[in-house]
Amino acid sequence: MTVKLDKKDVVQITEDSLTLFKAGIKSEKTMETYEKRLKEFVCATLENYLDGDKVLREKQRQQRLAEGDKKKITLILDADFSVRSNELVKKAKENPDEIVGMLLSYSTKLKERCEKPKQDPDYLNPNTVPNMFKPIKKLFKMNGVHFEWQRVDATYPEAETNPDSRGYTREEIGTILKFTNPFESAVTLIASSSGMRRTGFEFTWDCIKPVYRRNSNLVMGNYDDNDDSDILCGMIIVYAGSNEQYFALFTPEAWEAIKTYKIQWHSDVLKNPKPKDPFLKRAGNSVITLSCDAMANRLNKILKKAKIREPLEAGKRNYDVPIMNGFRRFFNKINKETFSKDSPLAALIKKEMMLSHTGLVQLDKNYFKIHWKELVEEYLEAVSALTISSEERAKAQLRIVRKKNSGLENEKWKVTKLEHDVKKMRHDMSVILGEIQKRATKKH
Repeated sequence: MTVKLDKKDVVQITEDSLTLFKAGIKSEKTMETYEKRLKEFVCATLENYLDGDKVLREKQRQQRLAEGDKKKITLILDADFSVRSNELVKKAKENPDEIVGMLLSYSTKLKERCEKPKQDPDYLNPNTVPNMFKPIKKLFKMNGVHFEWQRVDATYPEAETNPDSRGYTREEIGTILKFTNPFESAVTLIASSSGMRRTGFEFTWDCIKPVYRRNSNLVMGNYDDNDDSDILCGMIIVYAGSNEQYFALFTPEAWEAIKTYKIQWHSDVLKNPKPKDPFLKRAGNSVITLSCDAMANRLNKILKKAKIREPLEAGKRNYDVPIMNGFRRFFNKINKETFSKDSPLAALIKKEMMLSHTGLVQLDKNYFKIHWKELVEEYLEAVSALTISSEERAKAQLRIVRKKNSGLENEKWKVTKLEHDVKKMRHDMSVILGEIQKRATKKH
């Protein structure tokens, strides 16, 4: 059936800049962050630069005063957020040079904050500056504003690196697990054995796929499988349905933690999780999604209980190990150090893809197509090293030995069969030669 548009439809869509802005963002988390930053920019930073709708803002201010909520009174006035966004887009189209000047001034102000002492509450991390401009760039792009960003980008302060930052050690992760409940244990072991980003945890239960080897073939199962005695590892479909979708792999140890968490889920909700239920659930008897940030906050409390995160020294703003990225760094280090049967280049590309990196070069994504089974075979080499518990690691090593022994037995059987076939061939040739000699004798 053909979709038809009339002039009214087109006008309604193109007149609202925020509608187009939101249409260009797929992730809910990114939408939340971008909208918050754009609102702060057009409603607070540009409060006196843009006209906006003074009537709407005054009405909002009076309403907050009447309610008497001190927190709301101090919040920025955003009643004319849409009006101001439209105004900014219009100015950028009509007078781009003016907007370039305004953004250069904005960048200068941000840079001044970056140069303040780190103890200053107004200090801004230089790494944050590019992120402050991303929502503005998205607004312009989605509204057809042809804008030269090079001049603005060139004014960003030099990025700050933390040379002392690192990932967790296996011992630290083991300590963390002593203070976790079933849910937190599952998150910890998935994160450390998959290298998944914080936002990757926005998946549903049907995205969890245990992987088995049955009849010498790799088979993908489901999150509610009962027979998992021959599990090798598991996969999670991360960012399902988006262009960024990829497979994150996890260890059998993490699978056991997931199963324990599922038991806890049933105890809380009185039923098993449904396929489209969120994996991250708030505590209690209702299925309410827990945000990735809230999950990280819970882990932060555990890190403090475990004495892995002590109070920062005076003048220090960042911890040596990031809350969630510390697991990703652990995974990356272990995975890169693990021996691969593949060529060094092919193995490196696969390991990068496990982290949702494009690969060594942009073309890898298009020309180096990999089946999930190839990723699993590569990942299995690292399962033992990625396992935290000594007992579970011993089990993982035992599976490797059994696999090798099974391979040797298979090769031995092949050799035995080949020897039998050769003997049979020799016997058959002997019979044939005997028949030929008999016939030759009769002719003479």
